[in-house]
Amino acid sequence: MTLKQVKNNKELVEKPESLKHKKYEQELEDLKSEHLAYINELQARHREEITVLEDQIVQLKAHLQTAENTEQIYQQDIDLELEKRAGERVERARREAAEHLQAQIQVLLSDPDAEPSSWPVELVALREKIYDAAANRALQESPNDTTVMLTSVTSYRVNSAPVDV
Repeated sequence: MTLKQVKNNKELVEKPESLKHKKYEQELEDLKSEHLAYINELQARHREEITVLEDQIVQLKAHLQTAENTEQIYQQDIDLELEKRAGERVERARREAAEHLQAQIQVLLSDPDAEPSSWPVELVALREKIYDAAANRALQESPNDTTVMLTSVTSYRVNSAPVDV
């Protein structure tokens, strides 16, 4: 074989190799483009997922804020209701105490034979204040009828034993 033939032979051998390389290079380019497309697709999905997660974070923050506000409102409602109930209980206790005292006073005043000495000291003092105030008012209204008033006040004080207050 001549050098020229060897060269031609080599070209024949090299052509299929160069065709193989071209084929591999094309496959490699195809794989690169597929890979880039896949990476772009993954990045797009990743961005979408991040957007969805960020939206969820915003919604959860809003929900937490609403829950905190609602909790504060509920706590305020509870506090107001407790204060209202406490006020009602205090008022009811006052009313019951006043009714109880009124009933005791009526019982004591309705018994004409009851000795003022058996009365509570506070009630005797209250009775004296009432009678003294009534006597003073009567004196101021009609100074001419002082004898009638003095007689009634004196008879009260004579009939009732003096009590030290």
